[in-house]
Amino acid sequence: MFDKILNLCIEKGFVKKRGKLRVDATHIIKHINRISTTDLIYRSVKALCEELEHKFEAIYEETVPLDIKERYEKKFSSFGMSKQRRGDKQAELVQDGLMLQAIAKECKIEAELIQLQIMLTVFEENIIIKEKEVNEKIFIETEEIQSPKQSIFDPKDTSIQLGKKGKTTWVGAKCQIIETAESKGSINFIVGVIEEPAQKSDQKSHKAIKENNDKYGLTPEKLYVDSNYVSGEAIETCRNNKTELMGHLPPSSAKKTGFNVEDFTIDCKTYSAVCPMGKKSRKASESKDGRHIIHFNKIDCKVCPHFSQCVNTKRNNAKHLYLSKNYKEILERRTVQQTQEFKDEMKLRPAIEGTISEFVRVHGFRKIKYKGQKGRQFQCYAAGTAMNVRRLLKAIA
Repeated sequence: MFDKILNLCIEKGFVKKRGKLRVDATHIIKHINRISTTDLIYRSVKALCEELEHKFEAIYEETVPLDIKERYEKKFSSFGMSKQRRGDKQAELVQDGLMLQAIAKECKIEAELIQLQIMLTVFEENIIIKEKEVNEKIFIETEEIQSPKQSIFDPKDTSIQLGKKGKTTWVGAKCQIIETAESKGSINFIVGVIEEPAQKSDQKSHKAIKENNDKYGLTPEKLYVDSNYVSGEAIETCRNNKTELMGHLPPSSAKKTGFNVEDFTIDCKTYSAVCPMGKKSRKASESKDGRHIIHFNKIDCKVCPHFSQCVNTKRNNAKHLYLSKNYKEILERRTVQQTQEFKDEMKLRPAIEGTISEFVRVHGFRKIKYKGQKGRQFQCYAAGTAMNVRRLLKAIA
């Protein structure tokens, strides 16, 4: 549906193959959100039970105790349980899970049970398991980990992750929305809706954006983004693909200790530099990872009044500047983004925020309505299709 509508927009000339695009990401929330540790452990053991029954029915019927079968056929919630009761229930669930693991090991089917490793990961991330011997019998005790670093929130859908952007955190995924960015007064269209893991960095989304554009034969002249997408490497990669990446470089993350790279006058052709005190570098070299290293003279640095603040005396006797292999692009962008022309050009980007608002408010995009990664991608395509249909009808009218 999405492809047919978008290709029709391209055929009618509403979407230019060599036009301008803008992109931004928005989060979509899984309906489960974060659940209690006890409920998560129960769901992980239940998922293993169901997989064992589905894949190895004969083994399940013959080896799994009846009380375990009955326990995981019912619905369960730890809501309202006391701390003591929750601890006892967790121990019971863990004991069931370890018994299922022993059965799988004995029957040599461990490698074929996907949910087994997921269950063990849930155990490892959320609880500390202890064994206690009473009257020559071994009992399981558990201790809940406070503030666990969870990577699994739904045992049946491990692609659901904890995402964080600024002060916003959520459990779910995110979507990269790509839209045309023609001049004011033009009707713009959605050319891409890419579902991605919540934790994926926007800077790592350029490959998926390029693949999406190639699919529809689009080679944008300019791509407008926010600072999360911009780096020296990204600027160079986009230029190699005949696209200018338009966005502000984020401020330097280096701690202010004496002088930083920005305080030096650097010539990117010869990789020579002049420090704030007027001293010239003596040579340049290149590291194995492609970074350029500019070396200053030991004699000049030793007599400098800023030596202790500028030079790490524990490691060096002279200042060394470490420049990324794309520092030329970084330096150029930091200069260009201060100009009024660049600032005026970037006014085409903020309109993507209104498009995201339309996705959320008109199409209920914030909540995930379908299970699994394919379901989430379907939801993205469905919303993108609906928006393009409305905009196409408006453009034709």
